[in-house]
Amino acid sequence: MALIPRPKALVVGTRYLSAIDRARPKEPSWSLFLLAADPSVQRSGIGTGLQQAVLDRTDADGLPAYLETQNVDNLAYYRRLGYEVGNDLHPVPGGPPLWTVRLEPRALS
Repeated sequence: MALIPRPKALVVGTRYLSAIDRARPKEPSWSLFLLAADPSVQRSGIGTGLQQAVLDRTDADGLPAYLETQNVDNLAYYRRLGYEVGNDLHPVPGGPPLWTVRLEPRALS
């Protein structure tokens, strides 16, 4: 019987998924999975517009919004929207970092 070594990508990927799972809020929250805009329209307000509908919903539900990013440049963008940076994760030595970001619900008037 031949033993097949685990592919490195599988090990690395599992470490990232485990770190994300441990860092995620345990209480109810909205998890924002993917936000992307074509580079030709970035910095034109499209990302903010896409988020606004979701954030209106999180506010109405009284729940925080949560996401992860591997792009340090995204942190300033999320801060401008009111998010707070949480954990700075390094699941794999020498691998890219991962940040958790959270936005508390805004009080509705």
